[in-house]
Amino acid sequence: MVTLGALAVGTEYRGGQIRTALLAVPGRPRPLGGKAVVPAAAALAVAAVTVVASFTATQIGLGEHGLPTDRLPESEVLDAMAGAVVYRVPLALLSAGLTAVVRNTAVSMVVLIAMALSFHLSMLTGLADYLPDRTGAQMFALDGFQNTPWPPSRAER
Repeated sequence: MVTLGALAVGTEYRGGQIRTALLAVPGRPRPLGGKAVVPAAAALAVAAVTVVASFTATQIGLGEHGLPTDRLPESEVLDAMAGAVVYRVPLALLSAGLTAVVRNTAVSMVVLIAMALSFHLSMLTGLADYLPDRTGAQMFALDGFQNTPWPPSRAER
């Protein structure tokens, strides 16, 4: 989703077409708002398909050890799958927004992919607990995180 958001905005900056787009439409909010809608809608569609497909492939791979299909509606799996889909939309928007601010696709991708390594960064500093992927993990955790204070203290790790 980082790549999707960055490329949706960054390609126009690289080629210089952003000048034409901003000159053709008076005011910046409308074209930049449109540039936010496109990655958000694409991220929602892609995430919905990939989350369901990956869950299905995992269940097929697990075979008899997977979650029985009759228990699916009563389990927390549907909530976690919805959280996984919803998490990817703000991630694409964050990527698009950062690309619009720095006006460089490569810089925004490097910054956001580095933030995806926040588990490793959290070993160095407690500030990594506030990065988007650590917060997003709360959205699709099945259990164990709900009663944990957020962010976890250094003593709990």
